[in-house]
Parts: sequence; structure tokens; C-alpha cells
Amino acid sequence: MGDEPEGLRVSGGGGSLDPAAMSLAMGAAAQNERVASCAEAFLETQRELAGEQKALVRLQAHELRHELGLRHWSLRVHHISDVMKLAFEFSVAVILLAVVAFVGSAIWSAAHDHGLVIEAFSVPPDLAARGLSGEVVAGRMLDRLSAMQAQTDTLRASNSYTNNWGDDIKVQIPDTGISIGEFNRYLHQWLGHQTHIGGDVVRVGSRLMVTARAGADAGQGFSGADRDVDRLLQQAAEAVYARTQPYRYGIFLLEHDKLAQANAVFAPLTQSGPPSERAWAYVGLGNVQSAENLIPEAEKNAYAGVALEPGFALGLYRLEGFAATLGHEQAALEAGQGTLRLLSDTAQNDIDPAKASSLRPPVAWQVDDLLGDYADEAKQTITLRGLENVLRVVLENSIYTQAGAAAEAHDLRAARLLLAEAPALTEASTNGKNGAIIGNETEQNVGEVELLGALAQKNWRAALRIARRMDAVEANLDSASVANLYRPTQIWPLLALAEAKTGNFAPARALIERTPLDCGPCLRARGMIRAAERNWSASAFWFAVAAKQGPSIPFAWFGWGEMLMAKGDDDGAIAKFALAHQKGPHFADPLEMWGEALTRKNRSDLALAKFEEAARYAPNWGRLHLKWGEALHWAGDRDGAQKQFAIAVHLDIAPSERSQLGRMEAGNG
Repeated sequence: MGDEPEGLRVSGGGGSLDPAAMSLAMGAAAQNERVASCAEAFLETQRELAGEQKALVRLQAHELRHELGLRHWSLRVHHISDVMKLAFEFSVAVILLAVVAFVGSAIWSAAHDHGLVIEAFSVPPDLAARGLSGEVVAGRMLDRLSAMQAQTDTLRASNSYTNNWGDDIKVQIPDTGISIGEFNRYLHQWLGHQTHIGGDVVRVGSRLMVTARAGADAGQGFSGADRDVDRLLQQAAEAVYARTQPYRYGIFLLEHDKLAQANAVFAPLTQSGPPSERAWAYVGLGNVQSAENLIPEAEKNAYAGVALEPGFALGLYRLEGFAATLGHEQAALEAGQGTLRLLSDTAQNDIDPAKASSLRPPVAWQVDDLLGDYADEAKQTITLRGLENVLRVVLENSIYTQAGAAAEAHDLRAARLLLAEAPALTEASTNGKNGAIIGNETEQNVGEVELLGALAQKNWRAALRIARRMDAVEANLDSASVANLYRPTQIWPLLALAEAKTGNFAPARALIERTPLDCGPCLRARGMIRAAERNWSASAFWFAVAAKQGPSIPFAWFGWGEMLMAKGDDDGAIAKFALAHQKGPHFADPLEMWGEALTRKNRSDLALAKFEEAARYAPNWGRLHLKWGEALHWAGDRDGAQKQFAIAVHLDIAPSERSQLGRMEAGNG
């Protein structure tokens, strides 16, 4: 019993097992078996459930894949449906937008329609049977109105007319039924500002009566034989043109030399209507008076037009030309400068844009001529010849203008070359009914350039000969008004001066007294004639009057300075030359004479700068290089002096100056 486990020993007994303990032990073992069995059963159940779960998951995955496929297909269908719906809506929007744009464009076009519509005329059956139907008559009316429109050459912009149908002229034949064309026609009639022309051709006894009506206005009838139908249509067309486009009709008459009829059109237009239309009427009236050589009256009408419309470019343009012809230099300068400002303004719309570019150079060269800027004047003529659609007569004048500018800049060689080129242009214009007039103008243009060259060189005998010839040509013209206008302001001042400079004082005084006292060149000629007589006080008086009338013009101040130098007052002369330079900064003559005055005052060092500046504007002036060389000689620069003398010897200088040049070259060497 010694080997019995201690835990089984029963204390106090004979070593037998405890039945309760055994029972508990056995119960625990049985319980463990049942637990194990239950656990096994649970695990088996879990395994079965896991298998079924896997099967379910596979089934669900399969169904999900199927469902996803269906959903993707459905989404694609919906997407395609949405795209189609969007495309449909976009198409509808585009169509609606196109309709709105079409209607809007049609409304805008109709509201801005100022065109002329010629409707079919009513004609007798026998004429229609002969082919002269109402549509044919309307077509012939269109042809005549279009021809008159094409023959009306005006600088006026189309949109400056109160009533303008421009080039929009058409024959209208009504459509039958409802159509887009008929809708458009009704829209233009309702919203537009069309001018409708209709009329009839009727028989009055054995004669035809053609009547054309503009809108509700009573028509004017024209009667004639059947063979005169074309003449009657022309008369009816002119009547329509006169009622609907009075300014253009006036220009049409003017261009056909019907001056009295044109005057009768323009004169009433200056008294009624809006200021813009009245201003243009004054221009038209001035054009008629200019054609009749009534330049003072034309200038007054130009002033009247500008007073009505201060920003009236063409009115200022006309005023510049008329004022310059009359010797009203200050007015011409201000009008020219005002025209250039307006032409530079893109908002300016009273001049046809297609013609404005060819208008600017002539205005600019007139301004340059009044300020002594002869280099730029020549450039402007070259600019003009580079433009398109410039009238031949304007091109011809540009050649003579450039030659005159070269002569006034003392470049006589260039002037002669340009005169040699000019006849090639004028030859084609000397034919026809105006050949004699154009021939005289050509002769006078050449004479003017030659006269300017003689004056620039101070060749007074040549100047006298040329001026006398020009005056004789003007005196022999058919129109006395031309001679009475042009001679006193453009020829007589220079002729009187040439007379005085050659010692003919009595004829010079008699002639200059016949010139007007509001003419700038005339006043300056008075001053120079008195200076030639050494009547210094009288000379100063006339230069003062000229300077007061033309305060922005440099020539009176320059002439005054020349007079003071001749008197021996170099300081006074320099003061006047400085004023002349201030007025015309590119005018070479005051600078050159300023340099001469400084040289006489023994200030050759200061004179050099004046000569150098003058050479910028008159590089080919022989006297300038001679005097420049003198100043360098007295300043001690013999090499520089010799260089200037070498330039002068190849340029045009007066005979007395050439002798002086020889002496200076000898002394300098």
C-alpha cells in the first residue's frame, strides 16, 4: 500500500477509494466526451456552413457580374440617349439662333436701308407690245440714274448726306405669293428709309408723257414724240436726281459746265436744312463761283460753311485754296493746318475715305509753302504721286509744285530737271476743247518756276523779263475775271519788285499801288520796293503791316531783316531773322542771312552754326556755301573754307557772287 498514490489515500480508513470522488471523476470524463463530441459536431456544422457560404458567395459573385453587365449596358444606353438629346437640343438651339440672327440681320438691314428702289412703270399696251414694258422702263431709269451717279465726282462721304441712297439702286419686281423675298421687301418698306421711284408713260394725243415720282411727291412730266422716249427718260431721271439728291445733282451740273443751273441748285440749299447740309451747299456754291473765277465770293462762302460746321474738313480745305489765291496767307495757313488735323482724325467722316489720302499732300504742301519748308513741300508732292486714283491734272501740278519748291530752296538744277520731266505729263492733256486753256496754264506753270528761280538767285533782269511775259499771257486770256483776280495778287507784286530792282521806280510804284492791301505778297513787295529806294521808314511801315496781317508767316520778318541789313543795322536785322526763324523753323533764308550778319559783326564763330543749320534745308544753295566758306576763312579754317568754295563753284550762283567766289578762293589759297 506504500505505493498508492497519495491523493487516493483515504485517511482514517483501510485505503479503499472514495465513491463520490470516483463518481465525480467519471462524470467529468463523460462530460469531456460529450463536449468533444459537440465540438466535433459544431465544427462539422461550421464546415458545412462554410461550404454553403462559399457556394453562396460564388452565386452572388456570378449574379453581381451579371448585374454589373446589365448596369453598364443600361448606362451606355442612357449615355447615348443623353447625347442624342443634347445633340437634338443643340441643333434646335442652333436653328433658333440662326433664325434669330437672320431676323435680326434682316431687321438691321431694313432699318439702315437708304437705297433707291425703282418700281415698274405703267406703260401703254402698244409700247409694252413693242418691248417697252414697265420693267424695261424701270431698268432704263436705273441705267440713267446710275450713270449720273458715276459722273458725280465729289469728295463728300456718302454717310454725310441727310438723304443718301449711294450706289444702292435697284429695280424691284413684286413676288407672287408668300416668300422670303417678299417678306424681306415688306420689312424694308416698313422699317427702312428707301426712296421709291415709280411713274408712268401715257399718251397725250399723239405724244408721250413720261412722269417719274419720288415717294409721295408730285411728279414732273416730260412730253415728246415716240422717238424721243430716251430723251424723256433722261429728263425724268434728272428730275428725280434733283429732288432726291440735290447736292449730287448740283455737282453733276457743275461737272457738265452748267454753272447757272448748278448755282440755282446750291443757292437755295444754303438757306434751309440742317447745318451740315447747308455747309455742304456753301461748298457747292463756292465751287460754282470758283469755276466762274469769282474767288472772293467763293472765299466768303467757304467761311460761311465753316462757320456753320467748325469741324468741316472740306470747307477748310476750300478756304485754304481760295485764301492763298487772294494772298490772305494767315487765313490760308490756319485753314490748312485745321484741315490736316481733321484729316488725321479717324472719326472725321465728311470726306470720302477713298479720296482723303490724296487730299492730304496738297494741303500739306500749301502749308509748307507758307512756312518756307520747301524740302517737305517737295516730299509731299512725291508722296502724292505714289498714291492711286489721283487725277492727272493734280499729278501735273505736283510736278510744277515740286519744281517751284526746289527753286525756292535755291536748287535751280533740280528745278530745271523737273521742268524737263513735266511736259511728258502735260502733253496728253493739251488735246480737246480745253487744249488752249491747259496750254496757257502749262506755260504759266513753267513761267512761275522760272520766276521763282530768278528771284531766288536775285537775277532781277531775268525776273523782270519772265514776269512781264506771264502778265501778258494772263491779260490775253478770254476771261477778264481771271486776269483781274490772278494778276494783282500773284504777278504784279513780283513784277513791280523786279521793276524797282532794275531801277524802274516809277512803274514799280504805279503797279504796286494797284494791288490790294489785304494781300501778303503785295504788302511785302511794297516794303521791298521802298527798301530799294532806300526809304527805310516807309519800308519798315509796310513790313510791319504785312507782319501784323500774317503774324505766323515768316516772310515779312525776313524781308524786314534784309532791309535792316541793307540799312546797316545788323543787330536789328538779326532780331528780325530770329523772329522769321521762329515762324518758319525750316526756312533756310533767315538762317543764312543771320549768318551773314554775324560775319559782318566779326562773329564768324557764331555764324558757322547758322550756315550749317541752313544747309539742312537748302543743301544746294550756292550763295550759302560761298558765305559759309567766307566765315570759315575769317575764322582761320582755310581747309574748311576751301571745301565750301569747292561746293559753291558747282552750284548756281549769281554772276556777282561768282566773281566774289573767285576772289575768295584766291585769297584763301
